[in-house]
Amino acid sequence: MLFTGSFFELKCYLKYLKRTRGIRVRRIDRIGENVFRLETKGAGTMKEIDKNTMEKIRIERTNYKGYDLVSLRVYYQDKAGEWKPSPKGITFKVELLEDIIEALESERERRPLEGSSLPPGGRKE
Repeated sequence: MLFTGSFFELKCYLKYLKRTRGIRVRRIDRIGENVFRLETKGAGTMKEIDKNTMEKIRIERTNYKGYDLVSLRVYYQDKAGEWKPSPKGITFKVELLEDIIEALESERERRPLEGSSLPPGGRKE
């Protein structure tokens, strides 16, 4: 991703990307006068689910101290309209993902949810 603008504008843009879209920048290279190349993380690895009008559940793959992780976190919209992480959430190693999915599917088959967009025991086509 390329960005053209001053260093201050770049700093503001990075803050905007992180807060509103969950995109983090791993590396910034200056490739010219006020032109920067950004290596991003999170753009293709994040999914958002609307919880209600003021909250979203964000699911994303992250890496912390060399560990590949999956993070499920509730984000809330503050008075300025920015999305911020709440303390509600869980982060776990990617190796546990299949076990967690299996447990959730087992729970759904045991007791189908009312108002779900999925058929009982089924998947979206």
